[in-house]
Amino acid sequence: MRYRWLFSIGLLLLATLTVAAPMLPQKPAPLPDEVLSTAQVTRVRLEVVPLPRAVTAAGLSAAKFREIVTPVFKAAEISVVEDPAEALVKIQVLLIGDAKATDALTALVFLEFHQSVRIPRLKDRALFVPTVTLLNPAPATRESLRTVMETLLTGLAGQFTASVGGANAALPAE
Repeated sequence: MRYRWLFSIGLLLLATLTVAAPMLPQKPAPLPDEVLSTAQVTRVRLEVVPLPRAVTAAGLSAAKFREIVTPVFKAAEISVVEDPAEALVKIQVLLIGDAKATDALTALVFLEFHQSVRIPRLKDRALFVPTVTLLNPAPATRESLRTVMETLLTGLAGQFTASVGGANAALPAE
């Protein structure tokens, strides 16, 4: 009986030490190349694809989209410029309606980051291609569409700047 009690105490102590022991430090998973491709981005052009009628009817325009996105980029030290040599952030909106519920919409906002890349198998030919595509979907009504669009745009701009920040942090120190 006495040995059973000592055995139980020993097991309890071993379990406590095992659970309380610090975990071995893990190397963070490497970032995907898609995210790494945004490292050191400090200047971008901004293009808004022509907007659906319902979005413009809600009082939004390409200029308003710029007003929403630019301060988020600026806070991350990314300037919006008109230089055709710079990478491009392209924003596109897609609205999907429900035939059974005339006021119900699904709003999809896409942000694509296009930049020049070299393809070794094409003899290092430089191509201007999208390397990052982000998507924010949300339900909306025609009445709520303006607020939903502003929220989605701010969120996408934040996701993009977070990718840039994460990619910058992952670069080896010089």
